[in-house]
Amino acid sequence: MRSKKVLELAVTVGERLTFNGCATHQTEDQVYKVLGAYPFTKKEVFISAYSIIVTVESEEAGLLTMVKHFEKKGMNQERIALIEGVVTSFVRGHISAGSAIKSLRNIANKSTYTFPVTVAAFAISGAFRSFMFGGTIYDFIASLVVGTCVGITLQYLNTHKLPSFIVTMSAGFAVGFVSVLLRNFHIGTNLDKIIIGSLITFAPGVPMAHAVNDILNGEYLSGWIRSMEAIISGVAIAIGIAFALYFWAFIGGVN
Repeated sequence: MRSKKVLELAVTVGERLTFNGCATHQTEDQVYKVLGAYPFTKKEVFISAYSIIVTVESEEAGLLTMVKHFEKKGMNQERIALIEGVVTSFVRGHISAGSAIKSLRNIANKSTYTFPVTVAAFAISGAFRSFMFGGTIYDFIASLVVGTCVGITLQYLNTHKLPSFIVTMSAGFAVGFVSVLLRNFHIGTNLDKIIIGSLITFAPGVPMAHAVNDILNGEYLSGWIRSMEAIISGVAIAIGIAFALYFWAFIGGVN
């Protein structure tokens, strides 16, 4: 039945958008757009940080409910844009519900940026941020090296599917350890600028912004969950850097 396909598409859209870090109220808007393309007599959508529940009622199939749960999610604005494009095409009648679901699966399987490109992005963005915060050209060079180490650490640990807290803490440790190491070799002069510029590349700024956005739009449950996730990520970064600085202080390597 077409109503079941539309329901499946709506739930899949909600799942994929939330999984890729889309704000909850924005995800709900997209789900309702999909449901609005079919004459349902009743539409109810509930989205949390880790699950989605959609209930619809139609003369064709009666009352239907579909639930999906997802454990780990990331942040991928490119995939969010592609998913919204599929929703727009479906709502305008350019593709069927079945074709839209296949397109969403293709987007989910779409390869992200390669390992070297991702590592280079961490290195370059960290270096320029260090320079932006008032660092010298030597801090810029040091941040390039630190950002490279951070990118390699995050990519390697994420491929082993370790808990996000451990991954983030390890990246924080890499920032602190390598920053002090380079300064001890007189590569970089302002330790604070090197550390700040490098850690901002993986700091939870966007998740916290989405959390505040959800709270302001009345999505209190998702907003508070997202904010706690962002706070915990920030704590993990702080613990990692603190461990690194304590290690160097213990061996007398901080001057």
